[in-house]
Amino acid sequence: MSLIIHFLTKDGIVAISDKRTTVDKDKENTHYMDATTKTIAFPNMVVVSHCGDNYIDKDKKISTSNFLLEIRKKYGQANGIKEIPLIILNEYKNKKYVSNVSLIVSGIDDTNNMMTYFITPKTSEIKLALVCKEFGWSNYGAEYSGLTEITHAILASDFQINWDNLTIEGAIDIGKTCLKATATAAKYGTVQGVSESCDVYILSRFYGIGWLIDNKVTPDSNAPNDARYKYILSQADKEMKKRKRIKRNAEKKTKEQTESPL
Repeated sequence: MSLIIHFLTKDGIVAISDKRTTVDKDKENTHYMDATTKTIAFPNMVVVSHCGDNYIDKDKKISTSNFLLEIRKKYGQANGIKEIPLIILNEYKNKKYVSNVSLIVSGIDDTNNMMTYFITPKTSEIKLALVCKEFGWSNYGAEYSGLTEITHAILASDFQINWDNLTIEGAIDIGKTCLKATATAAKYGTVQGVSESCDVYILSRFYGIGWLIDNKVTPDSNAPNDARYKYILSQADKEMKKRKRIKRNAEKKTKEQTESPL
């Protein structure tokens, strides 16, 4: 199993996935490896995460990640978030795969609308789960799949997360908390299918586009280096400088108030 979560926030998209794969299983022991990347960055500001079977074909020769990488190679440059989900489903059906896999696809279209799709290839289902429009109604939230009991308890509980004000940092914090809680509980269960280690990918006009590595957004080499991409990165740089300036001014004001005599 696995745990994958996609957040749609006011600041952009966060995709989080654990890294565990079952590599060997016998009557007494199950062996795991925490080195699998289950999130694939696509061009045109699209990101895809998968969970379930590690292999897409019945002969276990084609991994789910390689299946998605091949789709990215063939279709990624010419298609965006509105086309990629159907392409994935059609490729699965055309090759008559039978694996039990779920996919979450999120992205930003050319008018800056954000959306998330949930795909269940085995039953030929595509669901538009979340939509956030640049101007107008938005449905901020999270879509998740895999070992989701604890995640569901956190995200859909009486805590009542304020989705309208959730930031990128907040989504990362909550997502990692869900993974850590699930991995910790799994240590003492019969199915230890989720790792605490994870991959985090961000699509944001304010924070940039890329992998979160050492608290920095590092661009993926497969992301397009076109005008729109450069514009978004420039906007992200301006926004981060603005937020840092506001933070410095607030800290300075607080310090002055603290040091001033009564």
